[in-house]
Amino acid sequence: MQYSIRKISSRILSAIMFFVIASSTYADIVGYYAEGSYGETIADYEFFDDVSPFEADGSHWGVSLGVRFNDNIGIETSYYDFGSDSSLLRDRIPPNQTLDASFKYNVLGGAVIGNWALTPRWFTTAKFGVGLFDVESEFTVTDTQAKFDGEDKDFGFYYGVGMFYRFSRTYSMKLEWQQFRFDSPLFVDSMLVNAVSVGVRYYM
Repeated sequence: MQYSIRKISSRILSAIMFFVIASSTYADIVGYYAEGSYGETIADYEFFDDVSPFEADGSHWGVSLGVRFNDNIGIETSYYDFGSDSSLLRDRIPPNQTLDASFKYNVLGGAVIGNWALTPRWFTTAKFGVGLFDVESEFTVTDTQAKFDGEDKDFGFYYGVGMFYRFSRTYSMKLEWQQFRFDSPLFVDSMLVNAVSVGVRYYM
């Protein structure tokens, strides 16, 4: 009986030690990774002068390539596609008529990433990046169907925080919030996008 207890205790201790050692390696891995994500967005558009702002809900997807130099610091390049948003604008441009506004935009950016391990499998991240925003705008006067459009390409910035769970040596899942800010010299004075996404990261 005493031998059986010692044997069981030894096996349990061995299993615990194996789990701790194996798990602890997850948080320590540095190197390259690839990531894909999908999520929901809320975009706030601010216009010049006489056109009122509006808010639009949508979705987005993104892909990223990154590298961790050590346990805490890394860099990442990402592409985010936010699809298109549209809304009816009733303002004084043109006078006493309604505009059907549509926007399509994406971002290509690079960010510095901070990583902090909470446990061997759970870790958090924070990022700050600069991106090239490509915004296509189209306005249609609903009464006359007259159209005018344009495309803006300019730099903005984004930042965010995320929570990751590493369920194997090569894969982890994430939940992330990001905010994107862009000032446009064309039709849109400024654009602010809040994005929440889930994703999978693959460690190369």
